[in-house]
Amino acid sequence: MSIALDSVAISFGSEPLFTGLSFSVKAGEMVGICGASGSGKTSILRALLGFVSPSEGRIEMCGREVTPANIDYIRRHTAYLPQDLHLPVASVRDMIAMTCPSIDERREEMDSLWERVGLELSLWDTHPAQLSGGQRQRILLATALLRKKAVLLADEPTSALDPATTQKVIATLRQTAAENGTAILVASHDQHFLAACNNVVKL
Repeated sequence: MSIALDSVAISFGSEPLFTGLSFSVKAGEMVGICGASGSGKTSILRALLGFVSPSEGRIEMCGREVTPANIDYIRRHTAYLPQDLHLPVASVRDMIAMTCPSIDERREEMDSLWERVGLELSLWDTHPAQLSGGQRQRILLATALLRKKAVLLADEPTSALDPATTQKVIATLRQTAAENGTAILVASHDQHFLAACNNVVKL
């Protein structure tokens, strides 16, 4: 399994968010996590990256248990798409280069990803402050996909998108999972997105 949780419990302060959570994501699968605000969706993603420690249970990523000794290896093989990210840069090109320094050599590949998720190529030199929320989400998603990691974790990647654009993002993610064997785990409240997943974990 690329991702596996076994009887995991996570608390916020002294209050448990959930207990006894077990599920897995295989290579090539897309799994969704849904639940009310504050139920722990984002906390699961952060726990997979070692930023949150479970109070009970075991978590594995990329064949290794999530421990301080393994976390650097796990993060190198994982792309993480937070719900929002603001970087102090002057252009979209610079924003992409912060996580993908070889972007100029991979421009054709990136342009193809942009077209698949419905982005205008003219945005390349735009200042990030001029982007809509949906444009920002799709640029960050395309950058994460370009890195071709074994695991992709995404937090509400379609929250600012209309239904038609959401379908483009879904198709792109499913194609990525199938072609690259990427294990994709997404926290989402979007029922259209969740319906396209191989499995849905309800908190």
